[in-house]
Amino acid sequence: MNKKLSICLLGFAKHCDKHNQKLAESLGKRIAKLDLKLLVGSSIGTFAYALKSCKQHNGYTTAILQEQHIPSKPELIDFCEYCKNAQDKHQLIAKKADLAVVIGGAIGTQHLIEHLLKQNKPVFVITHTSGICDFNDPRLTYLDNIDEFYNVLDEFIKFG
Repeated sequence: MNKKLSICLLGFAKHCDKHNQKLAESLGKRIAKLDLKLLVGSSIGTFAYALKSCKQHNGYTTAILQEQHIPSKPELIDFCEYCKNAQDKHQLIAKKADLAVVIGGAIGTQHLIEHLLKQNKPVFVITHTSGICDFNDPRLTYLDNIDEFYNVLDEFIKFG
């Protein structure tokens, strides 16, 4: 494979409970081990745990942030791009993502999901992670746990 797949993580940008923290850490590690790219739209909350774990396992991370958001730990981000507003940020993330996984999230997560779906990007939601993940949207694929996502990810890598 010439291009590393970009796996976009969506989640809570502020609060991250212990359950979601463990999922984000596991995801960061798995992305690193598979030599993929972790793509995030924030460097705090759920994203901070995935970024840290990905870097601890020698993974590659990309952040697309709004101009006023300066990462508190820039050493966790290999490449950072800035956008003027949330709309532009969500459009650029959706363009760069190959697929997305949702571990919790609120209204910003819902907006990004809409951009991803407009670009026909697959979106996988880990259930029981709170926020928008507790709703049922037939356009999304709901998975009971992170291991189910890893199985999907393995298939995606294998078959594109």
